Amino acid sequence: MTRICTHCVRLMEPFSGPRRASLDDARDALSASRRAERAQEILFTSQRALRDIKGQSPWLVGAWLLVASALGAVTAFGQPGDPASAKGDVLVYFGTYTGEKSKGIYVSRLDAGSGALSTPQLVAETPNPSYLAVHPTNDFLYAVNEVRSFDDQDTGSVSAFAIDRSSGKLTPLNQQASAGGGPAYLVVDKSGRHVLVANYGGGSVAALPIASDGTLKPASAFVQHTGSFSTADAQVHPTGKFLYGSNRGHDSIVVFAIDQETGRLTYVENRSTEGSTPRGFGIDPSGRYLLAANQRSDSVVVFRIDQQNGRLTPAGHTIDVGSPVCVKFVTR
Repeated sequence: MTRICTHCVRLMEPFSGPRRASLDDARDALSASRRAERAQEILFTSQRALRDIKGQSPWLVGAWLLVASALGAVTAFGQPGDPASAKGDVLVYFGTYTGEKSKGIYVSRLDAGSGALSTPQLVAETPNPSYLAVHPTNDFLYAVNEVRSFDDQDTGSVSAFAIDRSSGKLTPLNQQASAGGGPAYLVVDKSGRHVLVANYGGGSVAALPIASDGTLKPASAFVQHTGSFSTADAQVHPTGKFLYGSNRGHDSIVVFAIDQETGRLTYVENRSTEGSTPRGFGIDPSGRYLLAANQRSDSVVVFRIDQQNGRLTPAGHTIDVGSPVCVKFVTR
C-alpha cells in the first residue's frame, strides 16, 4: 500500500552523527521544493494540469507537499525575504493526536518580546487534528482529521473553522471527506480558494474548494499514487537564509545556511529539542523564534533564532501540550 508520510520522514537523518548530514540530500530537497512550487501553481490552475501531474513521480509530488508552504508557495505571512513584524503577541495553534492528554486543537499566545507562551487552551474538540493550515486572510483554519472512517466511508476528513483573532477561539464551520484514509498533511493555496490534502493511508491527494464563507466543498480533484515514498518536516526561515529540519532519530533540529545566489546549503548545527520525537515545529512570523513540538514528551519548547547565523538557543520557555505534532501562527 502506498504511504504518504509527512510526519515520519527524517530529512537529515540518513547520517550517523549530527555533523555527517548529507548535503546532497538537502540540496535535492531544496531543488525539489522549487519544482514543487510550480507544481502547486499547475494543480490549482486547471483540471488539465491535474491530469499532467498524475504522470509525475510520487517522490516529486511528496517533495512538493513537504516544502511548498515553507518556501512561500503557500503562506499567510508573505514571501521569503519579507518576514512579518510581530507586535505584542501572536496566536499559536497546536495540532495534536487525541487521547488521554489531548482533546483536539489548542491555542496559546507567543509574547513577541520574550518568547514566552501562555498556557494552552482547548479551542476545538476534534479527533486527531494532526496537521493544520491557516487561510491567507488569517480568518479561517483547516485541520485534517487523521482517522480511517468518516460518515461511514473509508476516508478521513478535513475540518474548517473560523478564527476569532481577538480571543483565539475557533468556531466550527463544516467538514468534508478527504477522499482517502488517514489524511496527514494539508495546505491552502495562496489565493485562498483550495485546500490540498494528502492521505497517508490511501496514498492519494485531493483538492477541496473553499467557499467565500470559509466552508469546504466536496473534493473537486483527486490523484491516486502508486509506489512508496516519504517526506520530512522542513521549513525555510522567513528571510530565506536558513533551512530547518526535524530529526526524530536523535530528537533535534538541524540547521543549514542557504546561499542566496546558488541555493547551496552549508551545515550550521544540530540543536536538541529538549524533548522526545519532534515531529513538527514552527517558525514565528517575525523569524525570531522556533517552537519545537515534542510528540512523545508532550511538550512545546521555544528557541531563539540568531538572525545572523540561524543558530538556535533555548529561550527558557516550555509548555505542556498532549502529543503536539503541528505548530501554526496567526497574527492578530
